[in-house]
Amino acid sequence: MSRSYLTSAFLSLFVQNFLVFCAFSVFNVIPDHLAALGASKTYIGLFMNVNSLVLVLAVVPLSRWSDLIGRKRLMLAGYATALLSAALSFFFADDLVALALLRLLGTVLFCAVFTIQITEAFGLIPRERRMSGMAVFGVSGLAANPVASFIGERLIEGPGPRWLFAAVFALTLAASLPALAYRFHEPGGDAERSPFLALLGRKELAPLIALAFMLGGAFAVLTTFLANLTRERLGTVSISIFFVSFSTVAVFIRLFLGTWIERLSPRILTASCFALISAAFLMTFTLTDAALLVPIGVLYGIGHSVLYPLLSTLFVNSGPDAERLGLNNLYSAANTLGNIVAAVAMGMIADLFGLPSIFIVMAVLAAAMIPLGLTGLRRRGP
Repeated sequence: MSRSYLTSAFLSLFVQNFLVFCAFSVFNVIPDHLAALGASKTYIGLFMNVNSLVLVLAVVPLSRWSDLIGRKRLMLAGYATALLSAALSFFFADDLVALALLRLLGTVLFCAVFTIQITEAFGLIPRERRMSGMAVFGVSGLAANPVASFIGERLIEGPGPRWLFAAVFALTLAASLPALAYRFHEPGGDAERSPFLALLGRKELAPLIALAFMLGGAFAVLTTFLANLTRERLGTVSISIFFVSFSTVAVFIRLFLGTWIERLSPRILTASCFALISAAFLMTFTLTDAALLVPIGVLYGIGHSVLYPLLSTLFVNSGPDAERLGLNNLYSAANTLGNIVAAVAMGMIADLFGLPSIFIVMAVLAAAMIPLGLTGLRRRGP
C-alpha cells in the first residue's frame, strides 16, 4: 500500500495554491474594464496572457535559477514583485500602457508557481498515485476561480475596477505568509539531468505537447473573452455563474471519481474530454440568459478537470524522477504557450470578424484533438 500524500506539507501547498490562484483569477473580470478604456481584443488577449508568454520564454533559465538561488528564494521574489505590481496598478488603473508594464512585472510569481510549486507538489505524491493526487491538488486552483470571479464582479460593479488590484494585493500577501514558513525541497543529487531542449526533442512527447497546447488555448479563450461575451449578450459581466458550475463539477470529479478515472484508458479520456470542450464552445451560441452558463460550465468543467492532471501526469511519468522538473516545465510551457497564442490569435480574429466567431473556431480546433487523442496516445493506453 502506498503512503498517504495528505501531509502537512501537502496541505500547506494546497492553501498557498488556492490563495495565489485567487489572486490570479481576480483578473478574469478585468477585460470588461480594459474594453471600457478602449483596448482592442488583441490587447486584451495579450494582457490577460502575457504571463504565459513570459513563462514560455523563461522556462529554461528558471530551472537553472531555481537551482542557483534556491526554490524558496525564487518563490518569495515572485511574491514581492507581484505585490509591487498590484500596489502600483491601483494608482494607474486607467492607463493601458502602465497596466501592461505592471502586468509584466507581476509575471515572476506566475512563472514560479507553474514551475517550482507544481514540481514541489509532484514530489510529495507517490509515483503510482500522481494522477489522483495532482487532481486533488488541482482542486485548490479550481475552487479559486468562482471565489475570485465573485469578488471581482462585486468590485467592478461596486467601488470600481481600481479595487481589483487591491484584492490582488491582499490575496497575494495572504498566499505569501504560508510560503514563508514552508520548507521547499532544494534539489541536490536528484536534480534534473536532462536539459529542457533535449526533452523538447523527444518524438514520443509530440502528441502530448500538441494536446497540452490546445488545452491551454481553450482555457485562455474562455477566461479572456467570456466576460466580454456576457457583457455583449447579457448586458452585464456574469462569469461567476460559469466558474461556479465549472468548478463544482470539476471538484466533484477530482475528489470522488479521481481514483476510478485513473484506471481508464488515457486515449478514451482524452478524446471524450476534448469532445466536451468543443461542445461547451458551441453552446455559447445559445447564450441568451445567464442560466445557460451553467451547462457550458459543466461541459467544460468535466473536460478540463480530467485532462489537466491526466496530461500533466503523462508528461511527468514519461521519464525518471530525475527529469521531473524538466518534464513538468515542458508541460507548463506547452500549456501556457497555448494560452498566449490562442488568446492573441482569437483576439485578432474577434477584432476582424466579431467576438462570436472565435468560439466556433475554438470548437473546431478542440474537436480536431479527438483523433490525436485516440491515435497519438496509443502506446500509453491499454
